Amino acid sequence: MNDGIVKVTEYHLSADDTRIVFHHKEGDEMTLEYNGMVFRGRPLYREDTALGLIVSVQLENTPDLQTVFLSVAVPEANRPSNMKSVSVSSFAVFTTNRTTIAGPDGISGQVRDYKVLSLSGNAW
Repeated sequence: MNDGIVKVTEYHLSADDTRIVFHHKEGDEMTLEYNGMVFRGRPLYREDTALGLIVSVQLENTPDLQTVFLSVAVPEANRPSNMKSVSVSSFAVFTTNRTTIAGPDGISGQVRDYKVLSLSGNAW
């Protein structure tokens, strides 16, 4: 690692009325804040993909109606040691899984709906 480069571990991202803060600490310890709700530990799903790190959390579970997940792409970033932060851009996906007591075969039409948000902010 270059002495002049520091790996960022905290991201502050936003779009319209959405605010996301992601902290990635030592090891696998992570915290995701979404519009004031804080998630850490087991509720967070972490996947290293071709897109990079994707962190997901279940926001809502209404039996026989829907389950809503938030997935955030966390861009790998470094900052120069003489700067406090760097600008970053990313995206979030809200996935709504429609559910019924009969399972997915009981749903007419699209089972999963996606809403994609472009995010921007700073990381340090």
